[in-house]
Amino acid sequence: MSSNTENTGDTGQVYVNEKGTLYRLKNSSRPRVPSRLFKRPRSEIDLYDEPLSSSSDEPDETHQPKSLQLLALDFIARHIELVESLVDFPDLIAKPLFDLVEKYKIFHDERRQSQVLQLFCEAYGQDILDGLNIGGHYLALNQYLHLLLQFNSITKLDISRCELGDDHEFLLHAGCMESLKILRLSENGLSDAGIQMMTTKLRMFGIGDRKSVV
Repeated sequence: MSSNTENTGDTGQVYVNEKGTLYRLKNSSRPRVPSRLFKRPRSEIDLYDEPLSSSSDEPDETHQPKSLQLLALDFIARHIELVESLVDFPDLIAKPLFDLVEKYKIFHDERRQSQVLQLFCEAYGQDILDGLNIGGHYLALNQYLHLLLQFNSITKLDISRCELGDDHEFLLHAGCMESLKILRLSENGLSDAGIQMMTTKLRMFGIGDRKSVV
């Protein structure tokens, strides 16, 4: 018993994935019209790192696939406002996740910046910010005071020469910064009235640190 197999050359539809682009080959001929593997731009779905080399003497770009961990961190960073808490997340992911959030300029988004900053401060405390010097930058203090107050673990703060006076909003919140150990307030035109306002919660409710140095 014998059978003859006729080679018609019809191999059906053949697809080749080359550098993130899917080509359809017909009868093993060269691809004519490339079709993208992903319909969305690579800025939205990027499964590959940047080319290792893009010099003219090496025309073939080499891409390294991203790890599943990096893809997961990227997804979390893009949707960080949906995360309820980062408490108990491993410290190992804190820095790369923070860098990704900064890369996507989420801290510049006024709608999300306060919520997202609070997520990191609650989970990682002094690892986010331990000390801050904004002496002489009164405009920055006035504009970003609401963000400054998110740093609940800050221990050293210099806001000298910021023209606070006795009625500045910061004085109402300074007594609630329980981790604050050193606070510089020189050249702010403060009188006894301003100091009393700043220490009201400490004197009346015991909120704050009695060992803070002003």
